[in-house]
Amino acid sequence: MSLSRLNSDYWNQLCGSRAAQKLGITAGDPNAVAIFDNWFFDFYPYLASEKFVPWSSLRSSRVLEVGLGYGSLTRRLDTVAKHIVSCDISNAPVVFSQMTTQHVVGTQASACDLPFRSDSFDAVISLGCLHHTGDLRGSIRECLRVVRPGGTLIIMVYNRYSYKRLIVSPIATLQSFWHELRGDPWRK
Repeated sequence: MSLSRLNSDYWNQLCGSRAAQKLGITAGDPNAVAIFDNWFFDFYPYLASEKFVPWSSLRSSRVLEVGLGYGSLTRRLDTVAKHIVSCDISNAPVVFSQMTTQHVVGTQASACDLPFRSDSFDAVISLGCLHHTGDLRGSIRECLRVVRPGGTLIIMVYNRYSYKRLIVSPIATLQSFWHELRGDPWRK
């Protein structure tokens, strides 16, 4: 089975589902999206900042979001940008993003093979996604291909020493650091 197929199958459960479960969100809860989004932007406060995402300059933009998760960023973009395309390797996040927004066009596709013309977006945003593709360089090349010259490209990938990993897995993070100090950086 191909890596793209395995990724598609795996991410068909929305990234953030475990957090939603811990928040007590249940299917059919009319407040679910608002509860999750409040938690999401509290957990990642820098994402609400103009320093990280230039929200005000996206108002008249054509924006592509690659990798949707539970859709918090998609919903925020829906309130700001002129035209939003949401793209994910799995169908469930695409469907969910369209169910929970008003103006978003959803597309199921791999970040390594985006089905868009070159230079077709003013901004491309991908948070916590591209390092899961199996081809980080190829997926970044694709994002660069579809963003117009002079456009905005925002990519966030996780690293083993992020504050999030330190909070969620402090022992594993410190073990990684210890192994790297000893000269074995790939041991986890």
